[in-house]
Amino acid sequence: MQFTQILTPLLWIGLIIYLIFSKKKFTFPDTELSYKSIIFLGLVSLTAVIVNVSIFVVAYTKAYRPDFGYQSITKQIDFHLYLPQKLPTGDEQVSKFYFDEKVITGYPKAVRFAFDIPISSIAKGEKSKVTLITETKVDPSFSIENYISANTKTTTPLKSQPLVLSKQQDSFVILQTSDFVNTVFVKTIDNVFIEISSIRESTDNLISIANNLE
Repeated sequence: MQFTQILTPLLWIGLIIYLIFSKKKFTFPDTELSYKSIIFLGLVSLTAVIVNVSIFVVAYTKAYRPDFGYQSITKQIDFHLYLPQKLPTGDEQVSKFYFDEKVITGYPKAVRFAFDIPISSIAKGEKSKVTLITETKVDPSFSIENYISANTKTTTPLKSQPLVLSKQQDSFVILQTSDFVNTVFVKTIDNVFIEISSIRESTDNLISIANNLE
């Protein structure tokens, strides 16, 4: 046990004992408070309660309903930002929406955000399985196959297969699996290129996320 952990209770005990033996020094004749004093004390107490309740409400809201900057980021882009309506069990959004100029070559307006298990779960020993979603607007002629071949460099052969999404029948998807990262690429019918990638998340869950983009 640290010295500070012992010192704090001792100080509290000493203060209480001192107040008990010194109570006569703090005893004053009974005096009635004036009407103005009562109103003043009431206003001070009410203000203190309002301030403390407000702080609690704001802290609670930020903790359980955090603002990830969706409204702000959508005002800075000219394409629809797709969001997964359903995530793997236990996952939640853990980052704000932000621009990443380097993640998709040639597209500086790429928006990125992340999902993972809650911090409380990580504190209990569960392994993080961060899933990154990156989106940007591309030309109608944009080809996922060409993009992968031009920008992906790995030491092991990539396994790719075309997929069909249930909610985006006209979109084209390629599942790319390497030794380190699983990725699903999506090009929607309104020419939004979406990359969903994770190191630990299963490919089935990544496909499920892609199927629930709206």
